[in-house]
Amino acid sequence: MYEKIQTDMKLWFKDYNNLFQLQEQFLLSLLDYFKETAIGKERGYQSIKTLEQFQERTPIQDYSDIKPYIDRIIAGETNVMSPSPISCWIQTSGSTGKPKFFPYNEDYIQNYLKSSSFVTKNFIYRVGFQALNILKGKTLLIHARINSGVLGSGKNRKKLALISGWAATQSSPQNSFAPPSYIQEIENWEERILKTAVYYVQKDLTRLMGVTTYLLMFLREIENGFDGKLLAELEKENSKKNVLIKQILQEDGKLTISKLWENLLFLNCTGINPYQYQKVFQQIVPKGIVFQSYIGSEGLYGFQYDIDHPAMVLMPKNAFYEFLDIDEYDSWKFNNGKCPTRYTVTDVKTGKEYIFCISNYLGLTTYIPGDIIKVVSTKPFLFVYSRRLLKEINLASEKMSESQITKAVNLGLSQHSAIYREYMCIAITEPYPHYVIAIDFVIPPQNLNQFATDIEQSILNANISYEEVRNMKILKPLRILYLQPGEFDRYILEKTKLSQWNPGQKKLPKITDSQDFLPFFRVKAEGVSNLI
Repeated sequence: MYEKIQTDMKLWFKDYNNLFQLQEQFLLSLLDYFKETAIGKERGYQSIKTLEQFQERTPIQDYSDIKPYIDRIIAGETNVMSPSPISCWIQTSGSTGKPKFFPYNEDYIQNYLKSSSFVTKNFIYRVGFQALNILKGKTLLIHARINSGVLGSGKNRKKLALISGWAATQSSPQNSFAPPSYIQEIENWEERILKTAVYYVQKDLTRLMGVTTYLLMFLREIENGFDGKLLAELEKENSKKNVLIKQILQEDGKLTISKLWENLLFLNCTGINPYQYQKVFQQIVPKGIVFQSYIGSEGLYGFQYDIDHPAMVLMPKNAFYEFLDIDEYDSWKFNNGKCPTRYTVTDVKTGKEYIFCISNYLGLTTYIPGDIIKVVSTKPFLFVYSRRLLKEINLASEKMSESQITKAVNLGLSQHSAIYREYMCIAITEPYPHYVIAIDFVIPPQNLNQFATDIEQSILNANISYEEVRNMKILKPLRILYLQPGEFDRYILEKTKLSQWNPGQKKLPKITDSQDFLPFFRVKAEGVSNLI
């Protein structure tokens, strides 16, 4: 089996050296596939024979551009974006307060599932023969709810789910990577994740998959035994196993993951950069190896090239990829500038950041998912996820935006008759993911804890996904730091003296994931949200 995996991956990487040729072939086959759709006829896909023609006839798009077509599909119209019938609807996180919807079709699903096997194959190929052991044990995908209701009309009326919830339903006895269906279908998150834990502590778990922060949450909950609930539930199902786990707990004071799952090796992370949590993973699962995938609601785009480095390869036959210069895009989008150049994998430069665009089997063409990637190599083409296009931070798939924070802070100030000089929202990763809003008040609120609670309530109302990950205990409560007067000015002055800040520059970010600020600030008082 290992020889076959070696052969498969060597051939895959040999093909990858001809990435542009693979991409051209994929694009032309994609246009042929879509030529009879409503969009295909509008744009004349049938007569497009070159990349240049494709770029002339297809616009750069974000969700607002494709929403009219999505609305037509929801209303019951068929063959709008794809000739393949709809299988289900996928709902995104809804970071703007309005979730996005994508119609999954069978051709897209088969392409997605077939290509996903290369993630595991490359992990085994890079780690070596001993990594075959992961195939002997169980795999667990930590997933969101599998049922968000239904969407659409007529033939297009189908089940609605979040991406990880949908993925869990694709698990089967022949290819199992999620809990059994009776656990998947539990709506309540706390009950579902507890039942998941009870099921898997009885198994030889070798692979753990999902959003990075979901995995960390699960492992931490296992360590603390779900506050005693794990053993109580396990006693009902497997008293012998319960005795063994109790022994670990008595010896170590926690449920040590390496004793519970001796063969847990593959930590397949996605959604959030796992390398910012590398130390935590190493503490909890010393033998575990982080290996990331690049997955969004709109597709599976890539996976890690080699061990111990975050650089990833693209999936050549999952999408046609284009890249936009950030400055050109901003000039076009906000200042009536000319349309940005659409670069391909042959045109990009090493070390430069680009806005990432895809065209794929969902019927999307030159679609901007909202990510900025950085090219780290062109031979072979390797990239890393850099940041979100908008002013957003993403600790746990909630995609917190600067506008959401600003509105929440301003509402909180109004409710509490408070006034501030400056504020900054900082995304904290360790020891637990959470947000901290540091504020230099002119007039502080009388009750900082209530102020923190009211601000977080505003965020919960604006960001559907934030509410979900807070309920799932992946994010800890929001904190407010009441700073000593003038702390932001002191930071700028000190950094300027050290030549780490441009003289005269006064603008600090409103929202940041830099861990540099918090240790510097002197705090007068602290408040914590008591929600959830």
